[in-house]
Amino acid sequence: MFTQKSQSQQLELCSGNSGNAIFTEDFDTGVTNSPLTAGGTTTYTYAPTGFPDNGEYTVRNNSIANGLDWHQLSEDHTIGDTNGKFLIVQADQTPGEFYQNRVSGLCEATTYEFSAWVINLVIANSFCSGQPGGTIPINVRFEIWDSTNTNRLAFGDTGNIVETSSPIWQEYGLVFQTLAGQNDIVLKMINNGQGGCGNDLAIDDIEFKTCGDLTIIEDASNNTNISICSNQTPYTTTLIAVPDNSVFSTHFYQWQESSDGITWNDIVGETSQNILISGLTSAIFYRSKVSESSTTVNELLCNTLSDVYQVTVDAATTPTFTQVSAICSGDSLSPLLTTSNEGVLGTWSPALNNTVTTTYTFTPEAGQCATNQNMTITVNPIVNPTFTQVAPICKGDTIMALPSTSIEGILGSWLPVIDNTTTTTYTFTPDTGQCATSETMTILVNTEVTPSFTQVLAICSGDSLSALPTTSNEGIVGTWSPVLDNMSSTTYTFTPDTGQCASNQTMTITVNPIITPTFNQVTPICIGEPLASLSTTSNEGITGSWSPVMDNMLTTTYTFTPGLGQCAVNQTMTITVNPNQAPVFNPVLPICNGETLAPLPTISLNGIPGTWSPDLNNTVTKTYTFIPDAGFCPSTFNLTITVNDNPSFSLQEEYFLCFEQNGNLAFPTLIDTGLNPTMYNFRWLLNGLEISGASQGTYSPIEGGSYEVVVQNNLTGCSSTEVTEVIPLYQPEFEPEVITAAFSENPIIQVSTMSSGDFEYQLDDSPWQDEPFFDNVSIGEHNVKVRDKRGCIESSQTLIVIGYPKFFTPNDDGSNDSWNINSIADQVNARIYIFDRYGKLLKQINPAGEGWSGIYNGELMPVDDYWFILEYNDANTGERKMFKAHFTLKR
Repeated sequence: MFTQKSQSQQLELCSGNSGNAIFTEDFDTGVTNSPLTAGGTTTYTYAPTGFPDNGEYTVRNNSIANGLDWHQLSEDHTIGDTNGKFLIVQADQTPGEFYQNRVSGLCEATTYEFSAWVINLVIANSFCSGQPGGTIPINVRFEIWDSTNTNRLAFGDTGNIVETSSPIWQEYGLVFQTLAGQNDIVLKMINNGQGGCGNDLAIDDIEFKTCGDLTIIEDASNNTNISICSNQTPYTTTLIAVPDNSVFSTHFYQWQESSDGITWNDIVGETSQNILISGLTSAIFYRSKVSESSTTVNELLCNTLSDVYQVTVDAATTPTFTQVSAICSGDSLSPLLTTSNEGVLGTWSPALNNTVTTTYTFTPEAGQCATNQNMTITVNPIVNPTFTQVAPICKGDTIMALPSTSIEGILGSWLPVIDNTTTTTYTFTPDTGQCATSETMTILVNTEVTPSFTQVLAICSGDSLSALPTTSNEGIVGTWSPVLDNMSSTTYTFTPDTGQCASNQTMTITVNPIITPTFNQVTPICIGEPLASLSTTSNEGITGSWSPVMDNMLTTTYTFTPGLGQCAVNQTMTITVNPNQAPVFNPVLPICNGETLAPLPTISLNGIPGTWSPDLNNTVTKTYTFIPDAGFCPSTFNLTITVNDNPSFSLQEEYFLCFEQNGNLAFPTLIDTGLNPTMYNFRWLLNGLEISGASQGTYSPIEGGSYEVVVQNNLTGCSSTEVTEVIPLYQPEFEPEVITAAFSENPIIQVSTMSSGDFEYQLDDSPWQDEPFFDNVSIGEHNVKVRDKRGCIESSQTLIVIGYPKFFTPNDDGSNDSWNINSIADQVNARIYIFDRYGKLLKQINPAGEGWSGIYNGELMPVDDYWFILEYNDANTGERKMFKAHFTLKR
């Protein structure tokens, strides 16, 4: 929803300064319709429910689901107004006043602004746009009258506000001046448009505000506000109120002051356009009340307020700077910053001195709200640090960290990192901020010898092991640890005697364990089967040879002897050679398809274990093969299992029994298996109970239920079962009814069925349909049929649709030569009165008679529309009713 301000040539809003609203009509809130409150009146009729018709109004919170081509407003124009209401007006057929309200509490001889928000409720390109003349726009006149309702103070028309595709609220207003001695006015709203298709509107947020000049406050330098420094106080200046003269022709003032810009106090005696302010030491606000009358300048809601002139007093800044660190005598000293951390500009004195500690003063430049500041820069003398010399070491010996504080107390660090492997000169660098020079120290590191020895060869566990030499190949003397061990691999460490610049040395002597070689066992074979050579390398990698020679005719134990130089023992393996033997099994009797088939035995009658293949199948005759387990040496055994077929037949999922309304079976139903009764035996069951005497391949049911037939093959004894459902269906009972009123433009027939089932419906000879409704049915007698979609017997009934002919042609051609209402010809007390367009009675007839032939007093009546009144009895209630309509005479 959009809103926009609109000013026609006849209307205007305040071009100056609008004050606070002194009167507002937003039509309250709520969720139900309500009439206008006591303050507002109208000549229109209140519509208490739904939406208004021509010449009616209502007050409600939406225009949703109004049944008209209106914008669907879900809220009013008032911002944040929950369930806010607005005035809805559907214009009368003729122009005229539709709203009036008296507004009190105004000031005399004062200029005001009236405003209201208006919306055209009709949607563009709706029903009305297609009618002759199109949609009627809304056009409202606003009038302001004095309290006596005799003097019109202002008026204006909105002009035509045409319909839009989306809802748009538009604001309209009038500027007027109250008369001397009067505090009330009368607001009137007049509909300028004609009633009909369109001219539907809504109004919300009616307001009255004072209207005055826009007034600014300036000082002598044309400033509208000013900021001063605390060191510039006390402060004095002259302020002047400057109106734009857009509304007032005369001006009267009352100056005010405030310490917080919220609470204001009048300044006694200050009522001129200028004011002198002096002695200011803190922040303060000034403004002036402005009116065009001296009698209203101090009356609430009768004046306007100027802009605010604000005086801000800033505290003087104490400039700060980052302290310059102490320097050593003679070090470079950078110029001091001329801008403080707070942005204050200035200069320093005296000149910088890098040889002696000095205090310097910062003086801010003129025009800045800031104070002076001091900074002392310390200059320290130069010191030469000294340290105790470190004695020489052997390469790799520990060197204690060099002291980080000199004998003189100078702190610092040494570079490079301490190295106990080579002679190095280290440099001491004093920490920053200390006035000291660098110093060096050289630490002597003697070369370290790495002793070497001849490696002892690997031995087998338990072999003898000679003592290790206590002097290295380079002449380094020392000892070994731990004690020698000829049972497991061990790493031994040589430690040089004290006083030799030599490092430790290690030697690992490998002691290999005694291995018992292992091999993958050869599976038993059948006598005479090929026998592969045994592997000459064990699973552990031991190589050797086997004896005796391989023999595939006799079970034999073979011995493996490891080759020389390997820590391993002998090993043996026995290879079994089995004799041949044939398995024996009992035969399996034939089964029916799907019957349980017991697992075949996995051990033959003569004790041979094995497996069968393929998997058992209880649906087809198949031959299975028995394969003995490894180690047994028979031939395979074949076994055939016969599977006989079950009887094959099928029934429908459902059968139907058709019963007439009197309960008699209309025609028999046959359930047929289609099988030869000489080859099969049959048993029939109803709802799980066997039917006595039912032993044939067919059965004719006489009642509904679940039917089951069990068929057995006389030769094999195999049987099958099928189940079907027999559903009773009944000739439907129903009642057709014309559910629309007599003489309806769109007669509708509704069919109500009293039977259960899935039905379809037919009117006369039209196609069958699923819905039990027929609309746009012609007048006269009709045949309605109902049948179950699953078949069976259909039912039919006739009924009469009451209506009247829209025209007749009395030209003696045998078709439509007379006019009558034949559909109620059975009502002997019905009467029809026929009139011409001027209300003259031409004929009184009875529906049971011949009707009217278009003749009055022996004369043929002209082609025209004729009116009639029918008095008849309601077919359902018997109530006496009257119906009026018209028909056409054609020739």
